[in-house]
Amino acid sequence: MPNKKIYRKLFWTAGVISLALLCFAVYGEVLGYYFTSMDAFPLLLIGKIDSLKDIGKVFSSPLGGGFPFGTYYRPLSELSYGIDYLIWGKNPMGYHLTDILLHLINSIMVFVIAGILFSDFRRGLMYAWIASILFLLNPLGAAVVPSIARRQDMLIALMLCLCLLSFAKAERAGKNRTAWYALSMIIGFLAVFSKESAFVLPVLIWLLSFIFSNDGDYKKRSITAVKRSAPFLSLALLNTFLHVYLFGSWGVHGSSGLSQNAAAAIKSFFTLAGPLEILQLSLPLKAAALLVISLAAFLFLMNALRKHGVRGFLDVILSRERRVYTYLLTFILTFMALFTVSGKSLDFYHYLPNMAVIILAVMALADTFTKKWVSIVVKFSGGILAAYAFFYSPVFVDYTAWRSSSELTRKTLDETEKALGSDRDASRIYLINWPGFIGLESEAPGTNSTILVSYSMEAWAEWSGLRPSRQVEFIHVSYTSFPAGKISARLGYVFKDKKIHASAAGCRLAPSKFPYKGEIPFKLIIDADNTKGELTFTRELENNERLFLYDINGIRIVRKAVSG
Repeated sequence: MPNKKIYRKLFWTAGVISLALLCFAVYGEVLGYYFTSMDAFPLLLIGKIDSLKDIGKVFSSPLGGGFPFGTYYRPLSELSYGIDYLIWGKNPMGYHLTDILLHLINSIMVFVIAGILFSDFRRGLMYAWIASILFLLNPLGAAVVPSIARRQDMLIALMLCLCLLSFAKAERAGKNRTAWYALSMIIGFLAVFSKESAFVLPVLIWLLSFIFSNDGDYKKRSITAVKRSAPFLSLALLNTFLHVYLFGSWGVHGSSGLSQNAAAAIKSFFTLAGPLEILQLSLPLKAAALLVISLAAFLFLMNALRKHGVRGFLDVILSRERRVYTYLLTFILTFMALFTVSGKSLDFYHYLPNMAVIILAVMALADTFTKKWVSIVVKFSGGILAAYAFFYSPVFVDYTAWRSSSELTRKTLDETEKALGSDRDASRIYLINWPGFIGLESEAPGTNSTILVSYSMEAWAEWSGLRPSRQVEFIHVSYTSFPAGKISARLGYVFKDKKIHASAAGCRLAPSKFPYKGEIPFKLIIDADNTKGELTFTRELENNERLFLYDINGIRIVRKAVSG
């Protein structure tokens, strides 16, 4: 027995050290990146803490000062940028270091949780370590870690895991139960005020209490679970109340209709079922595949209910051998339902539910099954998911989108700062074909990144110190999309007869997704193939107006309407 305990301690220590070494080996390059993502500078601006007054600003302002697509109240996420600012100032390396450490800690959380869940398996600790490695390397990490704006998804993952672990400890504790419940509530508070996705916490607590209870009376079991989860509902209500009180309305992005809900459901399923995503199926084929899978699952459920009855079915799925599977599946389905109802399902949203997917896949490989066909199907599925997480990780796949994003952002902002420094009269800047997106070819996680839009530039101007020494307004007119990889695109401009003709090779042009609603001194038309555009002046430019035309070789500045 002593030797076994020593072995486990050594394995835990070696496992954590190996995770740390692997994490920095895979993501160490990110430490050299600039600030990436179009949301980065608004978040940095609100999180810039120079005085106690600024801390109050963090807790009374919407995330990033408010975005065109929605208003969010996530003060603890915003505070994390403030802490980084106090430590690192404006050095992007420190912010990226925080994100790498968060991903490492979450990978260790997978190690811990899987170690608990796999305790009955032979070599359970080794399988838990494998699960943590696969999570650390998963392509979804490449969609989150390089972008400081997506830190919120790592924070909520950490907080929810700690909250659920504390609650589970409280349910099993012989003493100090109240203290463990209180701790789970405190951590739940941190989760809810990190991101709204944590509003599902009462559901996760209810499921945890109900599924792992040993009470044979399911009605009593359900009532107890409601009592346990009710306090966590109050946290979501508190966030909602403060949100509406501070900002006057809810303002969070919602679905525009059933088609958006359906698209979100499809995106969510294929993001978590990674091996299917790499097939790059068309949307109709994805919808058909999800419909077939959903129908098969429904028929299986109906047959099980017919065969066992409701109570018998619950006895099966809540048995000691099956209840972990049940909780992991319901955990995943809870988040899929959340994304479907909200109508928004981006790849990085799935960072947290992907923890459960990885643990479930490795558990399927570690477990034994009495029926041979079940064993073959489950282990094959688990093996495919595990292989995908490994072979499509940054170890084997070069995720260059964020690297290119870093380089383009740094270069573009440096050139903008120099241009404005030598032109003191410029105060109204129209951004034409601004670098806005990288990664045209794939929906796979980690292959796309955003760069700069008007609100990014507005926040950068204030955060960098350009304001309040001078007032500069940035108006985003159109953006350029580049494929991931080495930027080899070309942009050409021809000036003639009060028109500017733009042509693009190796990239695409598109109008701004957040068009300016005021008057501008020109009209812009972009061809259907997104490779040509024409800007026609409708009036002369004022003395303070400038057009910044993005070019690979440097920003081209127009100070007056083209006359010939």
